[in-house]
Amino acid sequence: MSRFCSTHLDRLLLALPCALGSAALAQTAPDPAGRATLAATTAATSAPACTLLGNFYWEIGGAGGRLASGAVGSEYSASSTMDIASASKWVFGAYANEVTRHRALSADEIRKLNLTSGYTSQNQLSCLLALRVQGCLAGPQTAANEGAFHYNGGHLQRLAIDLGLGPHTKQQLANSYNAALGDFGMTFRSANVAGGMHGSAEGYGRFLQKVLRGELAIHQRLGANAVCTSTASPGTCNAQYSPSNQPTWNYSHGHWVERDAGGAVEAYSSPGLFGFYPWISADKSYYGIVARQSRQEQAYNHSAACGRAIRQAFTAALRAP
Repeated sequence: MSRFCSTHLDRLLLALPCALGSAALAQTAPDPAGRATLAATTAATSAPACTLLGNFYWEIGGAGGRLASGAVGSEYSASSTMDIASASKWVFGAYANEVTRHRALSADEIRKLNLTSGYTSQNQLSCLLALRVQGCLAGPQTAANEGAFHYNGGHLQRLAIDLGLGPHTKQQLANSYNAALGDFGMTFRSANVAGGMHGSAEGYGRFLQKVLRGELAIHQRLGANAVCTSTASPGTCNAQYSPSNQPTWNYSHGHWVERDAGGAVEAYSSPGLFGFYPWISADKSYYGIVARQSRQEQAYNHSAACGRAIRQAFTAALRAP
C-alpha cells in the first residue's frame, strides 16, 4: 500500500481506491457486502491499531457462517489453536444461561455472572495445579467486595460449583459444555472455567454463529444485568478492579458490553489475556474475531482496538450508499 494512503479510521473507505485502484474497487465490490469485505481487509492491514499487533488472523461472519477473513503474516489461520484465556468467560456465561434457560436466574447467580459477588481471590497458579473445578477456587467470598465489580475468575468458578460442575475434571468439564452448547472443538488446559479454554477461531466462530441464530439462551441475555466497570469514576461507579482501558464499558453475563462515549452499545465481547478477541455486534447481526497469542503486556486491549477498527470499517461500508 502506498504511504500516501490514509490509515485513519474515519478515512478508511476513502483509502480503498488508493490501495486497490478505483476500477478494481468498482469491478470487485459493487455490492455492500463486497465493499464491507474490502474495507475490513484494508483496516486489518493498515489501521494503526492493527499494524501494532504483528501476526494475527481475523474474521467477520453472520449467523450462517464466515463472510470475510484474512491473516497478517503466516503464523495464524482459522484452524490455529491457542489459549483463549478470558474469552472462556463468555462460553461459561453461555453455559450457565443454557442450563438455567427454563427458570429465572437468581440474584446471586447474576452477581457471579457480572463479577460483583465478592469472590475475588482466585489466581492462575491454583487453577493450573487443580485437578477438578472445585480445586480451582482459591478462597472464600470477601464480604467487603460484594456488590462491586472486580474482574476475577473466582465469581464464575463459584457459580460453576453451584451448578454442579465442582467434581468435574478438565475432560468432564468439556463434555458438559459440549452436551449443553454443542461441540466447537474447544478443550480445557486447566479446570478454570474463566480462563482455561484452548481452541481456534474456527471453533469459537461456530459458537458465536450459534448465538447469533438464537439457538442458545445467551442470545436474549447479551448485555443483561450489566454493571459499570470504571475505576476512574468512584463517585458514580464502585468498581474495584478492571483490566479494560475503556471507561465506558460495562460487564454482563461473562462478557463485556462495549459502549461509546454517548452510552450507545457498540458490541458485546470477551477479550482474552493473550490477544484472542471475539465480538458480536450490538444488533446481533455479525460476529468477529481477532486471533493471536502474545505474551506482551496489554495484548488483550491491543487486539480489542484492532478488532474494533476492523468492525467499524466493515459496518461503515455496509451503511455506505
